[in-house]
Amino acid sequence: MSRKKIIVLICSLIIILGIGVASGGIIASQQKTTTHKKTNNKKTNKHVDKTASKKTAKQSSSNSSMDDGSSKFNNLPQKTQLALLINQYSLSYKTTPVTDGVHYMPYMGVKDKIIITNDGGAGNILEHTFMVTDNNDGTFTFSSVESSAETMAYMGAKNSYWKTYAKTSKSAMMTEYNESTSTIDKLSSLIDLSHSSEDFQQLPADQITMPENGEQGDNAYSSSESNYDDSDDYDDDEDSNQSYEDEDNDQDDDDYYAEKAREPNADYYLPDGTHIHNDDQGNSYMDDGTVIGKGGSAGN
Repeated sequence: MSRKKIIVLICSLIIILGIGVASGGIIASQQKTTTHKKTNNKKTNKHVDKTASKKTAKQSSSNSSMDDGSSKFNNLPQKTQLALLINQYSLSYKTTPVTDGVHYMPYMGVKDKIIITNDGGAGNILEHTFMVTDNNDGTFTFSSVESSAETMAYMGAKNSYWKTYAKTSKSAMMTEYNESTSTIDKLSSLIDLSHSSEDFQQLPADQITMPENGEQGDNAYSSSESNYDDSDDYDDDEDSNQSYEDEDNDQDDDDYYAEKAREPNADYYLPDGTHIHNDDQGNSYMDDGTVIGKGGSAGN
């Protein structure tokens, strides 16, 4: 074999060996990458499993806590449950419930509704009233009275409705009970259950929107709260009205005012409605004390 052929053969072997080594490196690199990916996937899956496990455990713990709170609430005496609702309603307004000189009366004639009022202080009963709705899922919704009346004194069924205000849960109230046991116990002793089977008459529990043409002012209150019937007095008022008309006619006469100006202790009105009264000396005064003249005694 010639020297030239030997050199060509050696070169060919070197090229073949080089290609083989390069292919082996690529394969090894791919195998290493695949192995690394599998390892990372295992780590990722393991991390996801741990995170999901933690979330599930936390959620289970939370649910367990809520269930425990609901169970404890359900096992309390009825007055204590009501006291917790009264206390929580006050806290939703960032106030403390009244516990001196007051009694709380619940009305529970409507399913899943509790209307609680108290006798503390003067004013319209709706000023001291709120409603609780049992959502039957361990939570309660509070509603307060919303009205179009000009003043609270005139709030009534014709111009008011129940407006949702806040929400609470049995577990939240149990937490509060542990922190304010003495207040809850005091409230419990102030609850009067004598009306608990009745419907609340002043504002129906299902009235959650403003009545159409809701009245305002005195008329709204008098029409809904007053049973006074003065129809029998109309005939009697006829003579009275006639006397007023006669007096008004007399007041159109200048002689009438001249006479009244001189009459001791007279009490009368000018055509513009100004109220005038005289003292026993015939001095004439307006309601604000202004002296408008002195006519002397009648006939002088």
